[in-house]
Amino acid sequence: MFPSYCHFEKEFRVHFPISNQMATARKTTNLSPTPIISHLRPVLDRGKNVFHRGDMISIVGKDLKFTETETEGVFLLPNRSKQETRVAEYFCIKPSEVGIKIPDLLSPGTYVLVLRVFFGDTLKEEKYSEPIQIN
Repeated sequence: MFPSYCHFEKEFRVHFPISNQMATARKTTNLSPTPIISHLRPVLDRGKNVFHRGDMISIVGKDLKFTETETEGVFLLPNRSKQETRVAEYFCIKPSEVGIKIPDLLSPGTYVLVLRVFFGDTLKEEKYSEPIQIN
């Protein structure tokens, strides 16, 4: 794997015979992926982004796979506090889906769901676009 700051450039040259000039276009490809959360899929549907403690949720997206360490994984951040809760129970960890169990001891409230994944030496973070309600 290349370092996160590496990128490749492909150069294409095109000759336009009418104007007798050359044009150059460059395509830059970044080799360091970033996790993307597209949506949440609950096992029990309680309404849009409404969950209970102990509920199972599938996080669906791209480049989500991680190893279970203290810095990687799924975290729940309360809306009005900086103290985050790390999810400890996973039922699947795949590149396109991560299954979690909402912690039983989590206080009811509104949370931001955050996924942290290492790509090489770089820790990437993706926040779900909408707050979730835990009852």
